[in-house]
Amino acid sequence: MRTVLVLVLVLVLAPRARAEDEAAIASATNGILELLKRDDLGAALDRATTFATTLESPAPQEPGTRRLGLVLAVARAARFAKDRTGEEASVKRALAAAGERARPEDLGFLRSVASSSTRAAPYARALARDACSRIDASTESRTLVAFLRGDDADARRRAAAAIGDRLAQLRSKVAAGGELDAIEQAELADPLLIATLVEDLASPRQGADALAHDLAASAAASSLHALALVEAPAIPALEAAKRRGLTGAGEALTAIRQAAEERLQRHPSSTWSSARGAMPRILPDAVPCTGCQKPLPEGARFCPACGSSAPGVPCPRCGEAVLGDICPRCGGASSAKVASRTCEKCGEASGASDRFCRRCGATLAAEVKPK
Repeated sequence: MRTVLVLVLVLVLAPRARAEDEAAIASATNGILELLKRDDLGAALDRATTFATTLESPAPQEPGTRRLGLVLAVARAARFAKDRTGEEASVKRALAAAGERARPEDLGFLRSVASSSTRAAPYARALARDACSRIDASTESRTLVAFLRGDDADARRRAAAAIGDRLAQLRSKVAAGGELDAIEQAELADPLLIATLVEDLASPRQGADALAHDLAASAAASSLHALALVEAPAIPALEAAKRRGLTGAGEALTAIRQAAEERLQRHPSSTWSSARGAMPRILPDAVPCTGCQKPLPEGARFCPACGSSAPGVPCPRCGEAVLGDICPRCGGASSAKVASRTCEKCGEASGASDRFCRRCGATLAAEVKPK
């Protein structure tokens, strides 16, 4: 009984202790940044001495601890440059170790450190370059999208290349005769990724794009190439962008058609997600996961990417969250598939929440709510 009680206390108190430690580390990091702004480098270093044991631990570091170590290395280097306090070799080792630990997700923090002090800026920028150099295809997809949407030119360039690499790996699976699982389909058809790539088409740096001969085996640092690798799931967003007059949307649609034609020549019965012809599990108007925001497979009760419970679709009659076509509470039609409308101009089926036709762009009549 005593053992069980101790275990319960550990399980209850350990997360609380970690949260308190993280809060203390975040406070210390913010304090050091303020001291850097005032050029009070000695006080900045003293502020971090309390966490010396934590910073020197060989165990994997939490983001807060890692960032405290990064700003501490910058403060040590800045103080040495100012008044030669400390040993030069030790300062260089600390900076080198910090450069090894810097991760892509630390870029924003390191930019803020660089802007906080002209004396600290050269060292913070060096660590930022180390962090940026690690942006590659192994970086989490949503982190890559965030970089592509950001204003850091180097991070955007590397993120574009990394996204192209990731998408090429997925597309090559279909080109080789295989098919994408639900997680892979969700990444390829991610609405946020597609929207970001579409808006990025108008970026001045795109210049003249020349598509690689084999899209499945080659990726380039270009949103045009990336959209061609996404293929069919990007068509609705690009058609809408073309109607808005967005630069590059027409060229991207042409590239997608060419990519699809090449796929169909290799595998005549294929779909965008399967060389063997299996229908995609991710639909264009799929419900986004509440955890990771990636589109959910039709009928999923849990997200295959992050494990969060599927939210369901609100029933238009009673509001109950429903995963199927018929609401178990009121018996009404709950999904866009059943409660769909058709465009009066071209007859295309549209989802219940659509305001414009996906085929011709006409404004849709307001949905008639059941009484």
